[in-house]
Amino acid sequence: MKAGLYAAPMSRLTELLTVPDDDVVPLLCGLTDDERRSLSRDVDTIYATPRDISPTDHHRLKLSRIATRKRTDAPVEVLPRTDDEVRIAIARGPAHVHAIAAAAIREMATVSELGWSFAGVRALERHGAVTLPTDDDYVLATIGSYLESGTWPGGRFTPNTASSPRTSERLLAEPDLLDRIFWRLFDTDRDQAPSLAAADRGLVRPGLTWHDTVLDLITTGYADRAQVLDATLTALADATSPYRAGWFVRLHHDLAPTRDDTATRQPAYDLLLRSPIGPVVTIGLDALRTLGVTDAPSLPDAVLSPGKTNALKALKLGGPPLAETALEHPHPEVRAAAARMLGRSAPTPVMPVTTPAPTTPPPLTPITPITDHTELAEAFAILVENPADADLMERTLCAAARLGPDPTRLRTVAQRLKRRLTSYPRETDVLLVLGTVLYAAADHPAPAAPGHPPAPKTIHLTARATEIADALRTGTRFTPLAEPTHTGGWIDPAVLATRTATTHRPADAVAALLRTGPDPAAHGPDLATAVPGPFGAALRYALGGPPPATITATDAPLWIAAARARTPYGDEPTLTAHGLDTTGAGRAPALTPRLLTDGGIGFTAATPFLPTTDDDPLLPTVTLGAIEEHQDRYLATAWWPWLATTWPANRDVPAALALLQWPAGDTGRITGDGVLRPLLAARTALPPTARILIAAVLGSARLTDRTAAADAVIDLVPHRLPPADLGAAMAWLAPTTPLQRWASSLRTVAEAGRGPDVAAVLAALLPTLERTHTGLFALVELLADLTPPAPGGTLRQWLTGFTGTGRAARAAHATLT
Repeated sequence: MKAGLYAAPMSRLTELLTVPDDDVVPLLCGLTDDERRSLSRDVDTIYATPRDISPTDHHRLKLSRIATRKRTDAPVEVLPRTDDEVRIAIARGPAHVHAIAAAAIREMATVSELGWSFAGVRALERHGAVTLPTDDDYVLATIGSYLESGTWPGGRFTPNTASSPRTSERLLAEPDLLDRIFWRLFDTDRDQAPSLAAADRGLVRPGLTWHDTVLDLITTGYADRAQVLDATLTALADATSPYRAGWFVRLHHDLAPTRDDTATRQPAYDLLLRSPIGPVVTIGLDALRTLGVTDAPSLPDAVLSPGKTNALKALKLGGPPLAETALEHPHPEVRAAAARMLGRSAPTPVMPVTTPAPTTPPPLTPITPITDHTELAEAFAILVENPADADLMERTLCAAARLGPDPTRLRTVAQRLKRRLTSYPRETDVLLVLGTVLYAAADHPAPAAPGHPPAPKTIHLTARATEIADALRTGTRFTPLAEPTHTGGWIDPAVLATRTATTHRPADAVAALLRTGPDPAAHGPDLATAVPGPFGAALRYALGGPPPATITATDAPLWIAAARARTPYGDEPTLTAHGLDTTGAGRAPALTPRLLTDGGIGFTAATPFLPTTDDDPLLPTVTLGAIEEHQDRYLATAWWPWLATTWPANRDVPAALALLQWPAGDTGRITGDGVLRPLLAARTALPPTARILIAAVLGSARLTDRTAAADAVIDLVPHRLPPADLGAAMAWLAPTTPLQRWASSLRTVAEAGRGPDVAAVLAALLPTLERTHTGLFALVELLADLTPPAPGGTLRQWLTGFTGTGRAARAAHATLT
């Protein structure tokens, strides 16, 4: 032990660092609860200040963490790795061991690549210290973390190294684990969780992947090939995700079913024809074709499969009895093939009668405030499980400020949040902000800091929550200025003018000004004549009143918020004249996307504010008005809805955050419906970045996303989204988007009675595309199916430029005639 490692006498710490090596583990195993708490504080003190600690002392201090850390701490802090650590953990009792193992499994069921955490759980299981159920969480934890670095009975394991044992070898050395999880691999598949396909990605040495492991275990005789084939077909029939289904498609291929295998499983292959996933349907059709089965019960489902290829295969296999059904297929080639089979002319598609587009945005929906503690406790409980409901988040936090503390009702919810945080969900930072208010309202100690600085875009929301929590802990009740009156974060200016402004809650005041609207100038400044002080002056400016004569450093955040409420997209000369010349303050936000060479989307760099203030919680439009690609690419999606309500007049903010991670950020938690919902709240024409997001979702690989985008287009076009603007956005994305997907989405819009709008989108898009662009025929055929008036201008010139007899050329000629 180095002299001076600690300043005051610390009996157990002194003993820990001075006893012989053989006595360290017995010492830590024998700690009382009081000694454990005291030692934990002493060790925290040592680590709080950088010191020169010897390797021996560092090892002993690390062992003390296993002996003293709370069971609710992160699994990496409390799970043992070595035999000594296992002995120390077991000495803390069965309840402690079960709690840390169960918490680790819950975390690994949602987060992959935690090999050492899984190794810690397995070490406890091998020592008989804990018995965990082989439920879905356990299987998902195994899938996501077993292939990562860790330990096994043969020693340490590091994947993709020359000494890496095959995964089947490791599992056969742990028969208790293998017997429990092997067959569960085929029936455990949950959205937003580790998957076999994701776990295999990046493993390049043979024998490491789950795919190779299944085949190896068949070869060794552990698993019966016929039973594996049965389980694979069941998994394919139940699959809902193309990405996850792809793993089983590849496994089915490598199992190489014989004709006899297929014949004995004909009903199972028939079920595959009902799948919404194209490659799964293909497996079923190929199997039935091999057997020569032409009357399988599910063939009509395959004929109506969205993909043209499978539909034509099914029609060819089933023959004329399926032709009438095939005439209903959306693809013209399938309809034409069915018509030929029936001896008829190809049917001319008839689009539905045009339905009128909405002339105005839907009215804002009023928010009903929470008015009693019982409802408040229920709202907190909902947010603990899902903090992504921004309207409920605002209702809850503002109600807590108005109603005050209620430890009796909220203590249980606070404990539930504490347990949820131990599993380290992706929404941890959002939940910690929620917890700041919940714990204060429950008279519970404040939550621990996350261990990393908050993302700059979230510090304004954190500051607002802190203001509410501070009031709760001092017994002060108040009605937040920023409490929304309508969904989407909007505040009716007439209501805001009646609220009492305070100078000691500046984040609340800034938030209120930003939410004034949706058309603040329409109300006029006289509405706020009686509102006193700097807040009143800034509110009158937001409502179209006079600009400030001077702007002090203290009042600058109020004036910036007021200016950005009335001018969400353009420059603000009033601010620049006072030296506030920065992106998101005096100058327009810089949320301009750019296509990257890898097909992703980045954003042009923006000039920051000042180095000392660019993370100011009172300047949310400065942080929201520009994208910091490295930071914002990893911002949890649970923040997005709340950030969208922070500055509701600017729809480019949520669109930019979504585009940066689209389509697979946050481990696939992004959905088309989720990213487009904030845009539907727009009151005026959508800005450029928002239009590009709609174009991106229209071209998504997921059918559910494209359906959500088609619904959004129906709502937004033409008044909030002019067809020409959507066409221009699609042209910008065309280099990286399969055109057939756009054709599918736009056809859905047209079939909803909006054919003229779709024709206008195509008139803007098509002339920007090369006539040799892959998949172009699908868009030109859609234009021909719309039977609009003969096109003129640029579109006509572009259509007349087609030569040859290809599908695009034939459709172009049909459109012109």
